[in-house]
Amino acid sequence: MTSYKYVTSTRKTKTTQGLVTVILIYHSFITRMKSLGSIALIDIRKNKKIIDHHIECIREAFENVEIIISSGYEAQKIQSYVSTKYKHINIRCVENTSYEDTGLCESLRIAVNNTSNDNILVINGGVSFDKNSLKQMPLKQCETMVSRSSGTNLDIGVNVDGKNMSIEYICYGAIDCKWCEIFYIHNGSPANEFRKLVTSNDYKNKVLYEIVNTLVSHKKIAIKPVEDNKAVKKINLTKGQDNK
Repeated sequence: MTSYKYVTSTRKTKTTQGLVTVILIYHSFITRMKSLGSIALIDIRKNKKIIDHHIECIREAFENVEIIISSGYEAQKIQSYVSTKYKHINIRCVENTSYEDTGLCESLRIAVNNTSNDNILVINGGVSFDKNSLKQMPLKQCETMVSRSSGTNLDIGVNVDGKNMSIEYICYGAIDCKWCEIFYIHNGSPANEFRKLVTSNDYKNKVLYEIVNTLVSHKKIAIKPVEDNKAVKKINLTKGQDNK
């Protein structure tokens, strides 16, 4: 049987004032629940999948936006779904064909190399959020979303420098608040350093928060916390669970 892989060529984005490039990453499947398929294509209710909810929130939050979907597991199914349903909006798909042997940062690298725009909002598709979560991000500086809500099931912590109100580091042991796995890199020097890190072989097998930590610690880039007023949650379904 012939195996088809979906790979798109690099696109030079025509940068316009205020354009935001949103990179939505569906790297793999839900842990221990491979039979459910890609997170992106899981139904949340009739005629609506997780990817539909994410795209709807992004489009309602930003007026001038391009969406790049970077996927690994079941990338061809995601591309087919997107190209059929969203053919009239500024959205495209890229594929990490080696997702089983690489980390989320490799899926991020492929997406970053597919745009020339440097105002980049990165979202891990494994989290659930709403349009208001994104709307409250100013996108005027480098920033990341955090949550202090007791209703969240996020597992990665964040420590914040209270004096400068910027991120100190992100890891599983940090205690100030939880990381929503959503961060924004502004154009200029931060974007240049971000691109250098992402395209480095050193980050091929790393996870998203390691990129943020490196930018903060080694490159001295201030990343401001934006506190979410909703309970952003990690998508963690089990068989037969209804995700309404």
